[in-house]
Amino acid sequence: MSGLTSLAAPERWPIPNDLLESPAVTNRNQLARKFAATLPDRILKQYIKMDAEGARRFYNRVLDVIGDVSFQGTGIELGAGVAAFSTVVAMRYRQVEKIYAVELVPDVVTMLQPVTIPAIDSERAGVFQPVIGSFDCLSLDDASVDFCVEFASLHHSDDLIGTLREVARVLRPGGLLLAVDRAHNDGVTDAQRAFMLNVAYPAAWKAENGYDDAPLTRRENGEHEILLKEWREAFAETGFTEIKHHELRHVAWPKLWRGAVLTLPFGLRRRMNWAPSRARWHQGEWWWQLGNLLGLTGDGRFVRASHDYSLFLLKKAQTGRL
Repeated sequence: MSGLTSLAAPERWPIPNDLLESPAVTNRNQLARKFAATLPDRILKQYIKMDAEGARRFYNRVLDVIGDVSFQGTGIELGAGVAAFSTVVAMRYRQVEKIYAVELVPDVVTMLQPVTIPAIDSERAGVFQPVIGSFDCLSLDDASVDFCVEFASLHHSDDLIGTLREVARVLRPGGLLLAVDRAHNDGVTDAQRAFMLNVAYPAAWKAENGYDDAPLTRRENGEHEILLKEWREAFAETGFTEIKHHELRHVAWPKLWRGAVLTLPFGLRRRMNWAPSRARWHQGEWWWQLGNLLGLTGDGRFVRASHDYSLFLLKKAQTGRL
């Protein structure tokens, strides 16, 4: 895995100026500039909380979950960031010929991707086409892409259905979408969702990440709190059929106490300041955690992993207007 391979020059696709000037983008530009001169593993740990070896291990575990499904041909990583996920995809599936690593933040594409992609797998770095662009405006022909992957990026969409329509447009009929993201349980109320989005980042966190010291909420940083049913409704509305859905979960004894606290009503937790910015677990998750810790098998929706995410594997409709 040693040695760096030059990537292709980035393509630039249309991005609205107001989006480029948003705090979510300007702050991430600053983060990229702050860490660009550091070692690859330092960049990766800052951006995805894993070093290169950890990324290979975790993302391969994610791909294990989808079983015998494979990717080939031309693909896109949506909101690619440092393109760690798609690098492991290209490394694992040798029939992948090209991947557009589409990322909104210009400095992440120009300063970080040329370091992180070869650090994870220098041999396959040549299949990548870095792109400074938005997943809401993909400068590709209709039905020209064989697969799309995304890792914790689609929840930043301001219009999930609109974004997915654009993804469906460029996917060929029967093409695959692998979305690994965060899906809250369907019991999260509007009041709790508003509270979560209005949480302000502490000064120490902003300094650590190279952000401005100006007040910044999770909403202003491009976050959205999407419920499981809302993900599924958006997928169905845009012509995708769900093939698989799993909840990836880190398993540890201390988490059981947190899970128990999260069963309390949001209003009470807010008054007592007991993790009010966290949503309760999905139904059956607490008991699955306990059973897994005791060595028992349980609900197949949940899969043991080192990080917590929701996984959706979907297929675009073969025919029909989206």
